[in-house]
Amino acid sequence: MTNITMRIILDTNILITSFRFKADIFSGGHDLHILSGTIGELKRISKGKSKDAMAAKLALKIIAIKNIEILPSHGKVDEALIIYGKEGYCIATQDKVLRAKLKKGNIKFAYIRQKKYLEIA
Repeated sequence: MTNITMRIILDTNILITSFRFKADIFSGGHDLHILSGTIGELKRISKGKSKDAMAAKLALKIIAIKNIEILPSHGKVDEALIIYGKEGYCIATQDKVLRAKLKKGNIKFAYIRQKKYLEIA
């Protein structure tokens, strides 16, 4: 069986959730991307003092260390994710509302399952 590399865009909440659950979403061998709007969201969240702020700071460091490609986005991040999803990207998100929209649009998505690993639907 061949291992197919998938182009996956990471959403803000999956990054924060992955650090909260200590789930490794970076080692699947997939081609990972992030939207410029998601970087902006992480920067805003990282300025706080909550657990999410610490997770956002760590996410920004990992994105830089792993040299994850930043794709341009304009307007609302969720709308941009749907557009990229229609272009063939898999969208990694924990957002149930967004996942329902992706499912309705027949767009591949991934989420953290059992607080451990990335499941692709």
